[in-house]
Parts: sequence; C-alpha cells; structure tokens
Amino acid sequence: MNLVISDPNGIPLKQTDDFDLDLQYGEKCDFVLSLPELLEPHSLIHIDGTPFGGVVDKRCPSHTSKGSSIKYKGRSFQGVLSRKVIKPPSGKSHYTFRGEANALIDELIKLFKLENVFVASKRNSGINLNIQFNRYINGWDGLRMALASQGAILNLVCQEGLHELSANPSRLYGNLDSERVYFSLDCDELPVNHLIGLGKGEGTARAVSHWYADLFGNVSQTQTLFGIWENELTYQLNSEEANTLPGKTKSKLLEYQEGSPAQVSIPENVFLDVGDTVRISSAEYRIEAATQVVGVVFKHKHGAGKTSYEFGVPDFPQEED
Repeated sequence: MNLVISDPNGIPLKQTDDFDLDLQYGEKCDFVLSLPELLEPHSLIHIDGTPFGGVVDKRCPSHTSKGSSIKYKGRSFQGVLSRKVIKPPSGKSHYTFRGEANALIDELIKLFKLENVFVASKRNSGINLNIQFNRYINGWDGLRMALASQGAILNLVCQEGLHELSANPSRLYGNLDSERVYFSLDCDELPVNHLIGLGKGEGTARAVSHWYADLFGNVSQTQTLFGIWENELTYQLNSEEANTLPGKTKSKLLEYQEGSPAQVSIPENVFLDVGDTVRISSAEYRIEAATQVVGVVFKHKHGAGKTSYEFGVPDFPQEED
C-alpha cells in the first residue's frame, strides 16, 4: 500500500510505503501523518483506489533528548469540503438545486473553485434532487444531507491524482445470512418522548416549547404517547429567545431518539462508507435494529492498513438564521 504525495496543484511527485497514517472522516475529517519524507506546506496525499487522502495544513516538528521528528496534520479531502460554505446567491435567501445528483456535485466543485482537487463523476447516478440547502451550511454536510434525502451517499475515490466524487445509493449490510455482523446492544425501549424547552424570561413570560416523539422516533408537536408511555423531561435553555427555542428543543429531542448504544464489528474485507446502514438482528432474542455509519477511520502502521467504523445517527446541523 503506497502513499502518493502530490504538489498543491495535484501533480504527483513521489510514492512511499514507509508511513504511518491516522485518518478519519465523518463527524471529524482530519489526519495525522508520519514519514521520513520532508513535505512542503499544502502538499496533497492519497492512497490510490481509496477515499483516504487530504491536504497538509500543519507541520509539527519536535526535538527531544531522544532525537528529532516531525508529524504532518491536515484536512482529509472530506474536510476540504467541510471548510467550504454553500452561500445563498445574491438576492436569494437559500441556495437551491434541481436535477441529477452528480450534476450538483459538479456545480458545487466549481462554486468552491476546487477543480484542481476534485472531479465529479460524469455518469448519470439516477438520483434526482430538488433541494433547498440550509443557509450557509458547509459543503460536506450540505452534500450529505441533500443525498440522504434520496437515500444516497457521497463517495470519494482517489485514483492517479484524480479525486472523483460521486452520488451512489446507500447500502444495507447485514440483511443476508452471508453478511456476518457481531454486536452488543443496550436496547432503550422507551427513550425520552416529551421534551419541554424552557427559555428566556420569568414566570408566565418565560419562553416554553413542547416537542413529542412517537414510538417510531418521529418528532413533532403532536403528542401520541400518554400515561405510563409518556417519558418527559425539561430542557433548560435560559438564554434562548422564544423564536429560537423551538429549534433547539426539537434538535435535543431528536438526539434522544438516536437509538441504543451498540458495539458493532463487521468483516475486515467489507468496506462501508459514511451513510451506509448496518442491520443488527438476533432471532434468538427477537431483537432487530439498524445503525448508520457516521465515521470511517483508517490507520496505517508498520506497513499494514486497517479500517474501522463509528456508528450512530448523523449529527446534521439545523437551519441557520
């Protein structure tokens, strides 16, 4: 497994198999790299045929009694997208798009002026979008949210210096007998389903917002569970105004619906991506659940690479004012 090192314009300079890399993308999108080579600021790195790569933002030398060394830190390529903002066009309240998903990716690459880093897939994904983006959302979250609305995910493949972004249907792993999933699970059968947000003010003038969840985790301002089935809490937001309190309260209740903590292990030869789903089931105990990949972690050390996953519910941002 070789690490390809390119100049800031993406022109490959050299390759090496002598490197240690700890890279992640999902909720966090960064990396730490160690290697004997001296890298210039803003160098690009990637591993061909994988989504693993990024741009060197920091050089971190150290000098101790044991000697000198240097590490390199930076944004993964997903992190490059997370540091771009989808801004409303002049005179418009939101950035909108209607059309095929890979055409959207191409449009945003050009909007971000990242043509020297990324290219959008030229194939027709078959995924059609009619999207109004949250105001001033970052590119990584915005693209993932847009695609998730149609059951799709954003894939990246680095190949010969060309970092191709594409939209693809999300995958479900663990639905077949041959797809082995090992897990441990704490099943929360009745999470908080009534959250009362308490905002700014005192007495009868205090801002209050009620939000409810049903048995399936859907959140609204309509109550469906009562009596022993109602599990309610208050949420103290003393500085929140009446117009912003509902959004914060709803977001917090959604967190409570994220499901039960799970430890999941899948075979090493299976590669999943952020947005894919893993099915967890036990016929013996009549339990079935699902969890989503929210983070991918790749570590390369002593000549061997290993990929692991973080599972949960994506923490997409709320609409900005």
